[in-house]
Amino acid sequence: MFFDKILLNAPCSATNIIHHHPGIKLLRGGQDISGLV
Repeated sequence: MFFDKILLNAPCSATNIIHHHPGIKLLRGGQDISGLV
């Protein structure tokens, strides 16, 4: 069986920290995201 797309409801990756520390989004980049995948 093959699928064209997959919908994944993954556990939280601590993105709520941006709400508490808005400057953190300036310190993160594509390398950080690829490290989580």
